[in-house]
Amino acid sequence: VHIYSKILGPFICKPLRLPKESSLTLVVSILCGYPLGAKYSCDLYTENHISLSQLQRLLNIASNVGPLFILGTICTAMLKIQGIAPYILLISNYASCLIMSFLIPKTSTIGIDVPSFKNDKKNIGAILKESLDQALATSLSVGSFIVIFSVFNFLIGDLEIFNLFFYKVSNLLNMPLDAIRGVFFGLIEITNGCNILSTSSISLPLKLSLVSFLCSFSGLCIIFQVYSFT
Repeated sequence: VHIYSKILGPFICKPLRLPKESSLTLVVSILCGYPLGAKYSCDLYTENHISLSQLQRLLNIASNVGPLFILGTICTAMLKIQGIAPYILLISNYASCLIMSFLIPKTSTIGIDVPSFKNDKKNIGAILKESLDQALATSLSVGSFIVIFSVFNFLIGDLEIFNLFFYKVSNLLNMPLDAIRGVFFGLIEITNGCNILSTSSISLPLKLSLVSFLCSFSGLCIIFQVYSFT
């Protein structure tokens, strides 16, 4: 946090009206996406680098899908598109977070006791073990949420009442049934929803618009992951 604050704090955090200690969280969120932005935001608050009001503001700004998911999973594996379209989708994803930084009022920094940098007495072995333990715990937690909500999507997809609901909405909005299903399941778990949308019969611009919406909303699966950290 100390190193990132000195190097990137003035360039990244000042324009976004965030404390310079938030620079590490912003970088992690940009490179890795959900839900690590929330995890690192909570770590900053736990270690008394930022206030509760600053944490609440940072959670809404450091909140985006990772570039690997958009460029690799969605655009390459699912939609199978190349050219500039994937990067437009990625840039719009980042732009929405930047817009949030200007819409959300700046919070007061009065009463914040930012700890000074201290040299950690732990040796490299202890630090490495702690890092691996945290990484493993986070990976298992995130993976477990994805499994739970994917199973939930599968169970809903087999219920006749939901299939009737999808059919009614499809006729009402004059949209293909698979597009309606993709958006609905994407609101629960983003990967399943984007996969269904990628195989739907709607036009590519509409696909990208709906996928962009799902990436911004993130889905209940991601929201529960964030809630587990907050």
